[in-house]
Amino acid sequence: MNRRVLHRIVCVTLAALAVREAHAQGACSENRAMAGTIGITRFECVGRSCSVSGRDGRGGYAHDFAVEPRVGAIDAAFAPARQLRVGDVVLAIDDVPITTREGGRRLANLAVGDTVRLRIRREGQESELALVPVLGCNTPSLTVRIP
Repeated sequence: MNRRVLHRIVCVTLAALAVREAHAQGACSENRAMAGTIGITRFECVGRSCSVSGRDGRGGYAHDFAVEPRVGAIDAAFAPARQLRVGDVVLAIDDVPITTREGGRRLANLAVGDTVRLRIRREGQESELALVPVLGCNTPSLTVRIP
């Protein structure tokens, strides 16, 4: 295993442990309160800029995706995450394209117990998942790769 792959594994593992520790303590990174999460701990954007967990001007948060993001990591300790797979491409939330301001805002401000419909592309096939956010830290990290 080369150093780059090992480094990536260590970083992902440390991020997952930090999220679990914060959840156990009832606190989240960036001084955010616990909120609804579907268990995505990292997004990946390829070829364009993206950002996560920025302020939305309405007292909430927003993700800004210039391209449809891939699920980079999940925490299967959260039940909704068990329906997702690393590599899934997020297309829309509740029929709102994820690359719009509203789509990013919705994904960043999930309400515990309120079902969301997430449209994804997995292995070339589109499907829709009904996910019920649970209490946790909705503070995913982000990797932006230039092809």
